Amino acid sequence: MKKILLLPSCAMGIIGLFLVCQGSVFASIADEDCIACHSAPDLCNNKTLNLQAFQKSVHKEIGCNDCHQIESDVPHPAKLQPVRCETCHDTAFKEYSTSAHGVKHEQGDMVVAYCKDCHGTHDILPKKDPASTVNHVNLPKTCAKCHEDQALIEKYNIPVKGIVQGYQKSVHGKALMEKGLIISAVCTDCHSYHNILPPDDPKSTVYKKNIQQTCGSGKCHIKISRDYAESVHGFAVKNGNKDAPTCNDCHGEHLIRQKEDPKSPVSTASIATVTCAQCHRSEKINTKYEVSSDKLESYYSSYHGLASRVGDLTVANCASCHGIHNIKKSSDSSSTINPDNLPQTCGQENCHPGATANFTKGTIHKPATKEEARILFWIQWIYVLLIIGTIGGMLMHNGLDYFKKLSTHWKNHNSRPTVERFSLSMRIQHIGLLSTFSILAITGFALKYPSSFIGYPFRFIESGENIRSFIHRASAAVFTVICIYHVYFLLLTKRGRKELVEMMPVFKDFFDSMNMMFYYFGLQKAKPQFFKYGYVEKAEYWALIWGSVVMVVTGCFLWFENTAMLYFPKWIVDVAELVHLCEAILATLAIIVWHLYHVIINPDVYPISWVWLSGRMDVEELKHKHGMEYDKLSSSGEIKERSDL
Repeated sequence: MKKILLLPSCAMGIIGLFLVCQGSVFASIADEDCIACHSAPDLCNNKTLNLQAFQKSVHKEIGCNDCHQIESDVPHPAKLQPVRCETCHDTAFKEYSTSAHGVKHEQGDMVVAYCKDCHGTHDILPKKDPASTVNHVNLPKTCAKCHEDQALIEKYNIPVKGIVQGYQKSVHGKALMEKGLIISAVCTDCHSYHNILPPDDPKSTVYKKNIQQTCGSGKCHIKISRDYAESVHGFAVKNGNKDAPTCNDCHGEHLIRQKEDPKSPVSTASIATVTCAQCHRSEKINTKYEVSSDKLESYYSSYHGLASRVGDLTVANCASCHGIHNIKKSSDSSSTINPDNLPQTCGQENCHPGATANFTKGTIHKPATKEEARILFWIQWIYVLLIIGTIGGMLMHNGLDYFKKLSTHWKNHNSRPTVERFSLSMRIQHIGLLSTFSILAITGFALKYPSSFIGYPFRFIESGENIRSFIHRASAAVFTVICIYHVYFLLLTKRGRKELVEMMPVFKDFFDSMNMMFYYFGLQKAKPQFFKYGYVEKAEYWALIWGSVVMVVTGCFLWFENTAMLYFPKWIVDVAELVHLCEAILATLAIIVWHLYHVIINPDVYPISWVWLSGRMDVEELKHKHGMEYDKLSSSGEIKERSDL
């Protein structure tokens, strides 16, 4: 059926070609002749004309030759001259020729957007037609054909990526696409139609100085634009200050969110910490324009700032006092922070209703007066001395009390019957491990968290980082030597081999851990009995062995980074760095939560277990904690021989 319908068109084309071959010369080519060929796929290499689409287009009354300018007989050359849209659309083309797209096109870049790329070819529809590619609703999709093409973004080094995707998630995009609000801003409302210029061009609608007018044009943010123009920021931008913020500096560019959106830079939670802070916390800007650098810090330390940082969205922020778009100097009589207007500003319904002039007296951001500063100075120093004297005295008293009781506890430990648990070699290894691990933890976390209290000592001394690095590496070397010696102790000494056998996990350890849980929950009356080392000591010991191996290996990668990267890719070193940090955190927390509990906090040994220092355990403590070991030593007579009885 399809082939039958094509016969009239093919016939017309064949007749036209026949006449040409007979020497007939066309003074001008009729549209029927063009349609005869270009609607027949077999005669024009499948470059067919969609006649139905053309008849709906804005150019349906215009002849083919008006655009294509065919000066020869048919059949015409395979490649025609480019269509010159400026023949009819002179004004639009003049604007295009000076635009970012037009300049490149005139330079011979045929990839950049040209008339047909936005408007189409034979199927150009009126702008008001919902199916038109330049209809208000469809413009984001039309622009996305290029501006979401990753290859083009990379080719032209477009700095802003995800433009259209960002717009679709913005308040403008959602209003247009989800709510059908056709007056919502689209690409051309901000960037214009044909004369799109780079943002650094003073004539561009998105040039810093012009953005306020663009956002406040015609149907959009007219009142806001006027308020901003009269503000300190508006005056600064108008006078050529490129550091002063304009609309997009606070609200964003393409991904503009509603104020109520928590991700919006102008949301209540972000206004002080993100938006205003990007300028008023900038040392460069504060120094350049002689602006006090402590304004934000004074806000953060106030009740408003502290409450805001913990999530209170009702307390005052920068905009609550200074205004939003109409921010003015305090000396301006219309400013919300003018002294005469402060009672009204502070006395807003949601803030401090009924606030009087007395409520607003005192300093907020500006330095205190000499009288106020003197009073504050003496109050502060009186309390500093009072705190040092009071708390220092308490610390001294409690310190003396603690060490006196600790001394008594040590004497009682030595006076009671004991049995050896750790040899001198084992105690030395433990003390060395304790010392080096503590130093490594402090100096390591000081590098990772320099602003924390651990990092302060190294920040306030000259060459602090060099000192920290030397201490850390020296401790690491000692730690490694201790680990190597421990391996020697376990494998090549009689006592070490015995301790290794005692420390080996057995099935009993699993059942002991289960029975201990039953005991804790009251499901059995008696707790399990252990040999010299129970599941608690074994779990901790083997975790220590594993952690030590990991820390030594990853530490070597970081210490000898340049050598390591000769044989391994960089990502291996990155993995080593991450594992080194995570293992350090895990080990430190395990020592604090697990080990210190069992040797200090545990009521059975509080204030401390002296085994680490003396190497001996009270016989009663052994009987209570390691009953099976006690029975073993008692039956062999070792307790009697090796005790202090």
